[in-house]
Amino acid sequence: MIENVLVPLDGSELAERALPYARVLAKNRAIRLYLIRAVVPGDLLDTGPVPDEPKLRADAEAYLEGLTSGRLGNASVRASVYYGEAAETILAEMRARKIDLLLMSTHGRSGLGRWIYGSVADQVLRNATVPVLLVPSACNRTWPDDRPIRIAVPLDGSDLAAEVLTPARDLAKALDGEIHLIRAVEQPSYAYVGRSPNAVDLPVAVPVPMGGASQAEAENYLGRIAAELRAMGQYAESHVIGGGAVSGIIDLSRDIGADVIAMATHGRGGVVRMLMGSVATTVLQQSSIPIMLVRPAVVRQQKMAAETG
Repeated sequence: MIENVLVPLDGSELAERALPYARVLAKNRAIRLYLIRAVVPGDLLDTGPVPDEPKLRADAEAYLEGLTSGRLGNASVRASVYYGEAAETILAEMRARKIDLLLMSTHGRSGLGRWIYGSVADQVLRNATVPVLLVPSACNRTWPDDRPIRIAVPLDGSDLAAEVLTPARDLAKALDGEIHLIRAVEQPSYAYVGRSPNAVDLPVAVPVPMGGASQAEAENYLGRIAAELRAMGQYAESHVIGGGAVSGIIDLSRDIGADVIAMATHGRGGVVRMLMGSVATTVLQQSSIPIMLVRPAVVRQQKMAAETG
């Protein structure tokens, strides 16, 4: 269930791309927005005297107050300013406020500051324990008001990838939205294995199975999950696609008018080997709609074990 949403900002227009989505989320009166801004004098360009902390805080507080009163309507908002590194501040606030969802832009630069959202977002993703809804700089439209919001959920048949289902359902519930399940299946490759029996005597190409899920298997897999979601009162459809995972996800999301893509950041499905880490990264780079990324629990546990071991 989504109740507390954290929205980090740095004062730039690119970072503020997250705000229209925050406003839609906050139409659900059960959701509270937490806006934060970190100020770090060390990140300022050397163009003159460095402002002192009280001045930086006052300017940042005025900035957040302007957003709260002017662009977020009647949303329930709490705004805070912190003096420290951006990624560390975001992660600390996430824990302190019991945040259910992080919502942030993937790129931003704030005037004299040099808070580059690419590196901040990467550090946050590596350490976040909750789903992260990223708004790529290429996003060209906001969520609609005249129809349900459509959430595309790519799966590869693995348990790791399927961990996105609960957060996706939570997001759909918060937005009164639809879930569209997607699974890519490999097309058979062709090999020349003999000669044709006709006079032309050309080599014969026959399909060679690759060992991945078949069309029928993929349809049964998604159909079962869709049925389970519908049993819980969630609208759900399933879509099996052929060809490359990334292009298939992007193309189908566009074709169905998806408003957000939700996917696990790691997953491996048998011989198909659809690696959600690299797929998620490439989809994020190419997407023109927000991407919700979820790190499976086992991946987080492995990271913690490696750091403490």
